[in-house]
Amino acid sequence: MKKILLSAIVSVSLFYANETNPTEEEVTKVYVATFKRAPDSAGLNYWLHDSGLRLSQIAKSFFDQKETQKMYPPSVSNREFIKDVYENLFNREPDEAGWNYWEDELNSHKSPKNVFILTVINGALDTDKSKDKTILNNKTEVGMAFANKGLNDINLAKKVISEINENMDSVNKALNDIQNALSNQTTKIPIDPQEQKLSYLGKYPGMYANPSAFVAIKKDGTVVSWGEDWYGGDSSSVADKLTDVKAIYSKGDAFAALKNDGSVVGWGNSNNKIPFSVVENKLTNVKYIYSNNCTFVALKNDGTVVTWGGDDDSDVISGEDISAISDQLTNIKTIFSTIYAFTALKNDGTVVTWGDSDSGGDSSAVSNQLTNVKNIYSTEYAFAALKEDGTVVTWGDSDSGGDSSTVSNQLTNVKNIASNWNAFAALKDDGTVISWGNKYFGGDSSTVSNQLTDVKNIYSTRSAFAALKNDGTVVTWGDTNGGGDSSTVANQLNN
Repeated sequence: MKKILLSAIVSVSLFYANETNPTEEEVTKVYVATFKRAPDSAGLNYWLHDSGLRLSQIAKSFFDQKETQKMYPPSVSNREFIKDVYENLFNREPDEAGWNYWEDELNSHKSPKNVFILTVINGALDTDKSKDKTILNNKTEVGMAFANKGLNDINLAKKVISEINENMDSVNKALNDIQNALSNQTTKIPIDPQEQKLSYLGKYPGMYANPSAFVAIKKDGTVVSWGEDWYGGDSSSVADKLTDVKAIYSKGDAFAALKNDGSVVGWGNSNNKIPFSVVENKLTNVKYIYSNNCTFVALKNDGTVVTWGGDDDSDVISGEDISAISDQLTNIKTIFSTIYAFTALKNDGTVVTWGDSDSGGDSSAVSNQLTNVKNIYSTEYAFAALKEDGTVVTWGDSDSGGDSSTVSNQLTNVKNIASNWNAFAALKDDGTVISWGNKYFGGDSSTVSNQLTDVKNIYSTRSAFAALKNDGTVVTWGDTNGGGDSSTVANQLNN
């Protein structure tokens, strides 16, 4: 055992000394080891092409990410962390000798966690433990396929990796799940985040989707569903209730049907912190339903709300429990969401927020500014409130646009805001544009600022922006792979 560990450590040490640009395969393995999921397309693209970091630096930087900090809070011991990484990579616990060795290394700070991860990965690839190597290579193949298809749904990224073992059948099933998700990709991109989080396929009235299932409303108000059972593809258990349905809403792994009488029918993944069955009798006179990645919120005709959902297998708070703020959730006009949080806009122009604090669920730092709010916009982890006077208030993750302090003096006379996953772009009355948030997602528009005049409207992909000007020309910025570089078609973007 010591010989294998020493060989792996020497291998990593030599690798550091001669480290070149990381490959897609290498970074994918680090994603699997750290996050137990496939890399999202935008994230993999950033680390490979925009971060400028070597593999060891990327592995180290992963521990600065909020996702990692939530998975491995200070309460998680090094021994538990070692176990998690082995299970992430190989679907097994470490052998006792290796477990003890790495626990000593991490506890004594002889080796940092990124070195541990890279050493374990290299050790699996360099030894004759064929099952470990096969499982890791299978997970890597699926992870790269997920990212290369342009997918970014984190729940699906976890699911396709969680089912991989040493058998090719598991790989083929995951690749099939990825292919099936492609047709639904556009429903997961928050091109206009102020809209309800409906998975409505606009070209086909009456059809809705989440990452792995479809639902169709027939003309007679009944419902047909198909796809992955776990995601709501099987509605047979509630089929007798799915009559007189007027709209379907979705979260990552479930559906909710709103009926014409104001009642609600729910189905899909039932492994929730607050199951649908617990609140079903409260879901009367419902006007709209909203959702984030894990939780539904029903807005009733009387302006109150009912919530259910939350991933029971996760420590993430996603807004499923409103008991602490229920007295504030009255006279609600509409609701907005990030990936794990909600913001309710009240009829008096004030705001109530709840859910994961890192995703915008805590607005206490700006609460005194949240008055006379006209509209609210969101990225994945932050909110922006547009006030009646044309100013803007932001909160949530600073890397996703939750901190607008560097441009706050320019955020006046704003008439509309566009957003993508990690950045905002505000259109002002004079036709100019101010952007903020993650610079790789278009939060920095300085390179095209002199062109951003006389703008009519702004549109977004998941990681870039496009401004349509009154003269019919277009200006783009943000992630080049997400549409931020239109130079090859610039001469066609007129009229």
